[in-house]
Amino acid sequence: MNQEKIGKFISCLRKEKNLTQEQLAEKMGVSINAVSKWERGLSFPDVSLLKKICEELGISIEELINGERDKSDVAKEKAIISVVKSKDKMRRKLKYVIIFFITLIFALIFFFYKNKEDELSKYYERNYQMTFVSRNVDAFFKYRYDGAYPEYYGGMYISDDAYNLIVQIVKDKIPEEGTIDLYYYNELFTVDKSIKIQYVKNSYNDLEKVYNKINEYLLSHEPLEDLNSVSIDILKNRIVVNYVLVNDEKIKEFKDKVVNSELVVFEPALDNIDIEDKCVNYPDDIGSDILEHHSDALISIHVGNKSYVPVSLTLYDDGTYELFTSYLTCKPGRVCTSILKYSKSVKGTYNYDIEKILKASTNANDKSYSMDNLPKYEIYLGEKYMKKYDSLMFTVEKGKKNKYLDEFLELINVDLSKCAKPEYK
Repeated sequence: MNQEKIGKFISCLRKEKNLTQEQLAEKMGVSINAVSKWERGLSFPDVSLLKKICEELGISIEELINGERDKSDVAKEKAIISVVKSKDKMRRKLKYVIIFFITLIFALIFFFYKNKEDELSKYYERNYQMTFVSRNVDAFFKYRYDGAYPEYYGGMYISDDAYNLIVQIVKDKIPEEGTIDLYYYNELFTVDKSIKIQYVKNSYNDLEKVYNKINEYLLSHEPLEDLNSVSIDILKNRIVVNYVLVNDEKIKEFKDKVVNSELVVFEPALDNIDIEDKCVNYPDDIGSDILEHHSDALISIHVGNKSYVPVSLTLYDDGTYELFTSYLTCKPGRVCTSILKYSKSVKGTYNYDIEKILKASTNANDKSYSMDNLPKYEIYLGEKYMKKYDSLMFTVEKGKKNKYLDEFLELINVDLSKCAKPEYK
């Protein structure tokens, strides 16, 4: 199809009908820019519009495709051939586009893996170089001491990033100033500038003895409560014992039962977060077992802040409510179900038009939130309101007020800013 010829044909017919581009665009349900592109031969009308355009301009589809007035059989054949050629041209064009993008994708994949390959090559090359240097240093020690290591030598290893060869020296036996041993020791710096000397009190063998003793005990006894892990820290020359929470009682128990060594240090596996800094729990005497039988839930409300587990208010269809004040959880560091399960609640009744709260809130379908921009309140809908509002949640935006929600909470004397109390399993 000759788009330029068709464009001039459309322009001529429009003018014959005394129509402006804007009027034709309005009749076709398109923008004036679309009509302008048709007439300039930059684009062709959508297939769905062809019949409508032809009726408006008083021509046949064949005449539009040919870009001239001619209703003969020859003109019809010409239009069919033109369409077939146009489609064939589009297929070829699409084929080239697909080939281009496939080539581009393969080029990007190749570039990505080539970079990764280069990084790996550099890593292994560096690792090999460090291994070569470490062997030379090792041979250097043996050579200086007639086939035996000096008493101040604690071993060596290559760092994880393959950029440092760490030589360990037993700190208690570092050669004295001015001795020939210190001279030999300083010669290490001339082997490779990347070598770093790490002073330690004992060699790795001493650490390994204590570590093995701990493992022997752990394999033959009941697990120690809240013990998380045991590991060797070569650089800091220590054995790290991780408890979920560390206290004097646990340290004493470990030293009495397992091993008492200056090489062992105790560290908590997790930071002990003081939830009192985040919010205030409801008192222990508030709340009892949750309701087992109730009517359908209308809405559930809690604050949007997720730095702690909030209390949650659920309103039921029968005019009763339940404020959940406690939840089941595990001690920090223990494996625990990720499903939040409330365990205690305060019950009450209400008489209030709940839909007033929803109508003064924001439908979450129209919003997107991030952890940096959470709403003040989240209101989850029960099945009844989900169907009515076609939504799962409404919100009260940060910095805004919902006078009906505030009025309702004051009426039933509930403070949603408090947090639920953890009950450890």
